[in-house]
Amino acid sequence: MPERKETMKRIAFIITLLSVYFCAFVGVSAAPDQKNADVTVSDTPAVLNVGETVILTAATGKHGSSYNDNWNNAVKSITEFDPNTGTYISKAEFTAQKAGIYTISYNIDMFAGKSGIAFSGKAERTIKVISPVTIIGADIRDLVISPFYKADGSIKSYSASGTTYAIWSDNTAKPYSSIFFFFGPDETAKDINVTLNINSIQYTYTVAVKR
Repeated sequence: MPERKETMKRIAFIITLLSVYFCAFVGVSAAPDQKNADVTVSDTPAVLNVGETVILTAATGKHGSSYNDNWNNAVKSITEFDPNTGTYISKAEFTAQKAGIYTISYNIDMFAGKSGIAFSGKAERTIKVISPVTIIGADIRDLVISPFYKADGSIKSYSASGTTYAIWSDNTAKPYSSIFFFFGPDETAKDINVTLNINSIQYTYTVAVKR
């Protein structure tokens, strides 16, 4: 009787080992084959201003009977199958919230049902977001001042000519136009109104000048 119990234990042990081996083999063999899928993402502007929005479109040839997909750094709006082209079309929206460099990526995984084949695809786009440069002021530079005299030799007035500059938010100054005005005989400083028309918008700034 003891020998029979020992034999039964050995048989049970062997059965357990075979079960573990079989399960492991089945698990490995059941793992789906992984293949690459080609994904194309629509061209986007390389540079956006803060506040601008762009729509991205990803196209992937259909493989299998099911899929899941996602966008990173963009908000997905829809993914649908186009029977005319045999592709999955996914759309997403990216809004430039603040300055920086953003990598937008699209990922899709497709599964071919009973064949156990999986397809995976990915595509990326990089966008640089900048703060828009705006007009913040004006200046008058390069002044040339000349006196006008009365018949008795005293100064009647001073003529002043120079160049107006547009001052931008990136700390640059760009010449805009020439300007001409007068100082009174006793004036050493005055305020001049400078008007700039930039991109069909009119800006007027008061600039203090000295003689």
